[in-house]
Amino acid sequence: MQLKSVPEDFVVVELPLREPTGAGDYLLLELVKRNITTERALSELAHALDLPRKAIGYAGTKDARALTRQRVTIRAQDTIKDRIATLKRGAWSVRVIGRDIEPLSLGLLKGNRFELIVRSLTENETAIPIASYPNYFDEQRFSTANVPIGHAILAGEYLKAAELIITTDAVTGERMRDWLDGHPNDAVTALRLVPKHTLLMYVHAYQSSIYNEILTRWLQSQDPAAQIIEGPVRFVVTTKPLPVVSVPMVGFGSELEAPFDSWYEELLARDGLVPRDFVVRALPFLTLEGTMRQSAVPITDLDIGPREPDDLHPGLEKQRITFSLPKGAYATLAIKCIYRIGDIRGGEQRND
Repeated sequence: MQLKSVPEDFVVVELPLREPTGAGDYLLLELVKRNITTERALSELAHALDLPRKAIGYAGTKDARALTRQRVTIRAQDTIKDRIATLKRGAWSVRVIGRDIEPLSLGLLKGNRFELIVRSLTENETAIPIASYPNYFDEQRFSTANVPIGHAILAGEYLKAAELIITTDAVTGERMRDWLDGHPNDAVTALRLVPKHTLLMYVHAYQSSIYNEILTRWLQSQDPAAQIIEGPVRFVVTTKPLPVVSVPMVGFGSELEAPFDSWYEELLARDGLVPRDFVVRALPFLTLEGTMRQSAVPITDLDIGPREPDDLHPGLEKQRITFSLPKGAYATLAIKCIYRIGDIRGGEQRND
């Protein structure tokens, strides 16, 4: 099967946490974008309005290869509203939809509505209605080298982490290589050349990979007959109703209870780590505390359309799937669970 043959195959509509007040110091805009990252679109919008990028607030990132709708906020100015009315670029457009008393920030959304077209379906790939699915992190979280980079940072192997980043990040990697050529014993400063949010992504990727293993163990303990789906991310599906419990994500200061305590001890020991290694003294902003994540994600408003001939892939079929998910959930993993398949061609980012 394939997702995102064209951006219109992956439509994402943000579900707001609340409706605007209708008055206040902030303009509320709708941003519609196609085949562009949220950050790139907002940077271009800020430039077009002669504003610093940080002046624009938003609640969540949206997929790049997709057609997406989301809300953003800008402090109200008389001249800006007039300029927005005629503002449009090839990959994005904005319009004023109201005013509010506070700006948007990451996490201030209810979830996302997805309208997807799944293509290249064979006769063996059949959609099965589900009410929920295991709350794994999907492959977008991990990319090619995110997990080994995160592990190297937590293990204090800063030169190894820097070398891995150099091989995967052409832009920042060049600056890092220049620094290391002149300062071969100062890998920490080389890492500081990487944007903080990117370094955090690496450490979170390792934390998330261990959580995925823990979630699999827990699900198998609840249903020994659960089916293992192999793919870039290995996950479990079960025909039993999914219990919703809080599963720990290990970090500094985690207070783990059985059976999670022994499972995490075993997996971290395998990687040469202990929970206190999540305190990164050389780069304190990377220190991660333990947190909790729900074991299952509810799918609401699920609608599975009829199978039709795939106009882009002759001889195969396509199918429209629509549903809503809470924030932080992966639509690609929902599709994998609906079709009981481990890999999808064309999958990209999650929607936070």
